Amino acid sequence: MTDVASDPSSSGPKDANSKSLKQATFEEELENLACRFIVNLPANELTSIERIGFQVEQAHWFYLDFLCPQNPQLPQRSLRKFTEELLHVASLAVPLIQLYTSSGPSSLSKAYSQFMEYKTRVPVCGAILLSEDWTKCILVKGWGKGASWTFPKGKINQDEPERDCAIREVREETGFDASDLLPENSKDYFELTQREQKIRLYVIPGVPESTQMETQTRREISRIEWFKLGDLPTAKKPKSPAADLGGKFYMVMPFVMRLRRWIQANKRTHPRRPIVSTPTPAPKEAAPGQVSLDALFGTVESPKATPTNKPGLISLPPSAMRQMAQTAKAASARQLRQQSPSINVDRTQDEESKKKLLLTLLQGSQPPPPPVPPQPLPAPPSHMQTQRHCVHC
Repeated sequence: MTDVASDPSSSGPKDANSKSLKQATFEEELENLACRFIVNLPANELTSIERIGFQVEQAHWFYLDFLCPQNPQLPQRSLRKFTEELLHVASLAVPLIQLYTSSGPSSLSKAYSQFMEYKTRVPVCGAILLSEDWTKCILVKGWGKGASWTFPKGKINQDEPERDCAIREVREETGFDASDLLPENSKDYFELTQREQKIRLYVIPGVPESTQMETQTRREISRIEWFKLGDLPTAKKPKSPAADLGGKFYMVMPFVMRLRRWIQANKRTHPRRPIVSTPTPAPKEAAPGQVSLDALFGTVESPKATPTNKPGLISLPPSAMRQMAQTAKAASARQLRQQSPSINVDRTQDEESKKKLLLTLLQGSQPPPPPVPPQPLPAPPSHMQTQRHCVHC
């Protein structure tokens, strides 16, 4: 037997439900939404108009994201208009809402304003996702024509830890689960308060740029992009997104300078400090007439030598130059040692002459006469000279 509910080609209860959904009127959908999101809540959730307001906001998202696409006949409603209409329907079953509807439309408008004022004071948590080299971060762009670029973040739920809120919002808006990269007791975050609303952004470094980012929300996030930190605005250099990205930056500038200071303080000590790939330098080419040291010592494959008429010059490394200097110094020392005996003999003779001269002066005698210069040899007899001439004749 075929299961009618699981067979898409069958015409059973499933088609009947789809047909009834498409034929539902706006008033009927408001009644269904009032029961689903407000009337059936626990009693403690119905004692505050602010808590009811959050449920109305959830119902509005569900209406736009799921009901309107399935039933094009349903009208589009802004949050303010939708809130007034839904509260009017729910007031039949909720006493607190009756207090606001009994005084007419102005009271419903007052309830909406009260909720929006409270909403802007609810703490917000999110994260700054840094790339592995700490030079880029993730920004998300909201939905709509005038949407802005900002860090992924959102409002905290009741009794929700701030870290869990940040992880949840990042996962909903980008599809990235940061739970493994954000420790339970992480102190890497920035906080500021703007218009009575506390904003906390955790710093989560080490996210690969190849990570597939895809929002899990409907009609909330339109784009997700990596931005260079140098392209983000600061107080001294206000900037706007590139023309092809459109929009503007929102709540980015207050965190950029804090992020840069955090990077300077943690880039050498953080467990996931930046990974910078250093390119291997190319071997230097030798000048004409010279031999490359890389080719000479076998660090790289030696290129084919080009013929040249000039003799080649070899550039030696510092270690070889030091060895040659030591060898030359040792040779010079050996040469000095070989010449030292003759130098010592001359020095000894000079000292002996000085000693004799001093001894003679002390004895009061005259100094010894200077040595007699050698006499020239006498000339040979005349008969020998004649004989010598005769011999030559």
